[in-house]
Amino acid sequence: MTISSIGDLAQSLSMRQHNANLRTDFQRLTKEIATGQHHDLTETVQGGFRPLAGLETSLTRLSGYEHASRQAVLLNDGVQSLLEQVNARSSEMAPRLLSSANSGNAELLAASSQAAEVEFEGVVSALNTQVAGRTLLAGQAIDTTPLAPAQDILSAAKIAMTGLTTASDISVALDTWFDTGGSFETDHYNGSTIQASPLTVGEGITIEEPLTAIDDQIKATLKGFIMAAIVSENTNALPAAERAALAADAAETLIGASTGLVQHQGRVGANQGVLESRLTEIGAERHAVEMARSAITAIDPYEAATELQNVESSLELLYTITARLSRLNLSDFLR
Repeated sequence: MTISSIGDLAQSLSMRQHNANLRTDFQRLTKEIATGQHHDLTETVQGGFRPLAGLETSLTRLSGYEHASRQAVLLNDGVQSLLEQVNARSSEMAPRLLSSANSGNAELLAASSQAAEVEFEGVVSALNTQVAGRTLLAGQAIDTTPLAPAQDILSAAKIAMTGLTTASDISVALDTWFDTGGSFETDHYNGSTIQASPLTVGEGITIEEPLTAIDDQIKATLKGFIMAAIVSENTNALPAAERAALAADAAETLIGASTGLVQHQGRVGANQGVLESRLTEIGAERHAVEMARSAITAIDPYEAATELQNVESSLELLYTITARLSRLNLSDFLR
């Protein structure tokens, strides 16, 4: 009878190789259970990476849309907030000016005028609002504060109205001062006349910047406050009746501008609604894509745990056999 045997060296090499393979399997399975992902995707997809690449591209695209949407949310929320502030000041100031104009009381009229000057500073401050390091109403010049300081604007306007003695003359002169290409736009508006580029938040879905600080309704609001501030300006020799008329004109201008600002708020609100829906859609689409990706890349945790347990048992058995073989000697062999 022929007895085939394996040499000691060959047996040692075989056991070492088996040990190395088990260790490799153990490390792979441990990593897969920890990450929940296949260690070798090439083997998993058998070289067919196109579906997985398509899913990764979709996730990248969705991340871009989500980033743009959240940026648009910040900007539109900021614009809505500043419009609310400006409109609140206008809505509060207009009836006060009308009441003082109808009262015939010079002191009351002067107090309302001085209050309008204070409110004007608040309006300019609101229009210069920044969000996330960029201004909201400067068009493409997003790193530029759109309006000059309130006192600079007011002083320039008062100087331009010097010598005018009727409410109608001041109103017409301010219209020219605020007109396109006029002193306000060229000397006191630091932003761009071109609106900022729209943000793409989906396929064919864009959100445009709503307005700039030289929007007609905003200029009308500023005009109304400046008219009211001029009422108490001593450099103008305005008769009492003309001061009252100017206060009334200022109130009417603010009321008219307020209607336009409300329309702007409505458009911004529509943007906010679109963005809220868009973020919901992006979240749902992202979840679906991630589920599809997991179907390719994720392991079966139960199967992996079972395989790991089998590898651990094999390792323990191999170590036991190795330990016993290492203690063999001639006397033990002849026994």
